[in-house]
Amino acid sequence: MEKIENLDSPLVSIIIPVYNGANYLDEAINSALNQTYPNIEILVINDGSNDNGATSLISKKYKNRIRYFEKSNGGVSTALNYGIERSEGEWILWLSHDDIFLPNRVLDDINFANENPAIEIIYSDFATIDSKGKVIEFIKYEERHINTLQDMIVANGLHFCALSFKKRVLLKTGHFNEYNRTMQDVEMALKFSNNFTLFHNKDRLNTHIRILPLKLFAKFNKYIISDMNHISNYIGKKEVIDNYFYQLEKTGKSLFYGSFILGNYFRFLGNSNKSNIFFKKAFNDFQTPISEKVKYYVKYVISKYKTPKNRLRFLFLISLFSRLKNT
Repeated sequence: MEKIENLDSPLVSIIIPVYNGANYLDEAINSALNQTYPNIEILVINDGSNDNGATSLISKKYKNRIRYFEKSNGGVSTALNYGIERSEGEWILWLSHDDIFLPNRVLDDINFANENPAIEIIYSDFATIDSKGKVIEFIKYEERHINTLQDMIVANGLHFCALSFKKRVLLKTGHFNEYNRTMQDVEMALKFSNNFTLFHNKDRLNTHIRILPLKLFAKFNKYIISDMNHISNYIGKKEVIDNYFYQLEKTGKSLFYGSFILGNYFRFLGNSNKSNIFFKKAFNDFQTPISEKVKYYVKYVISKYKTPKNRLRFLFLISLFSRLKNT
C-alpha cells in the first residue's frame, strides 16, 4: 500500500515526548520523517532534559522539519498534553523517543480510517525490540474491536505508541492525567473504552517498541502505588461503574463474569473495599451455575494471596510493556 486510497488526507500530528533521550532520539525522529503519508507534523517536546544539552542539540539540527519545544520537567503526561495543545492535526500519534514507526505506519491507519468514517481510535499490532533494535517478539491482537470497558480490562490495556486517535476524542475523555506518571496510558485506554469503540487495524504491524525493563522499573517504582490509585479512582466513579454494567447489558455479556473481572481488577489495584463489593455481586448472581461459581471462587481465593510486591510488578509490566490479553 503505497498511496492514499481516499482523497481525505487529514493532517496527522506525531508527538515525541523526550527526557534525556539523546541515545535513541535521532532514530525516532527519522522514523517519523520517513513516513510515506505526506501530510504530517512532528512535535518534539523536551521535558526538561538535564543531559548537558544533548537532547536539544539533536532536535535543533532538524530545524523546520520538526516543531521543537522545551518545557520544565513534569513527566510524560505533561509533555504529551503540551504537544497536544500545540498540535494542529486532526489525528494524534504518540511516538516515544526510543521507539520506531515503520514507513507505512501513518498511511495504513489513515487508509483504514477512510474506509469507515465512524472510526476515531485505531490500535494495531506491534513488535518489541531490544536496545540494539533487534526484534524480540511480534505482538498480535485477536480482537477486531474493543467495544467496552470490560474488553479493555481483559486485554490489559493497549500500547499507546501503536495507537492513533482523533484529537476531538479528548473533548470527552480529557487530556492525560498529569499526576499519573507511570500508567497514564493505561488510565487513558480505560477512558477511551468507556466512551468509544476502538478499531483494530489487523495485520498492520508498523510500530517497534523498545523494551528496557530493568532501567525503567528502577526509575518509576516509587510512583506505582499512587498511579494505581489514580486508575482505581477513575474506575470507581459511579458514572463509570454504571456505564460498565450498561455496556455488559447492551452487549449481552455475563453479569457474573463482568462483576468478577471488576472485582479482580480492583484487587490488583489494591482497592480491597471495591474489590469485595464486586466479588460479592458476582457470587450473588443466581443465574450462574454453581459449578461455574466454584471454578471462579478458586481463582478468587488464589488472587487474595497475591502479594502487594507481585501485584505492583504485574501492573507495572502491563502498563509499560506488554499490553497483552491473558490467554
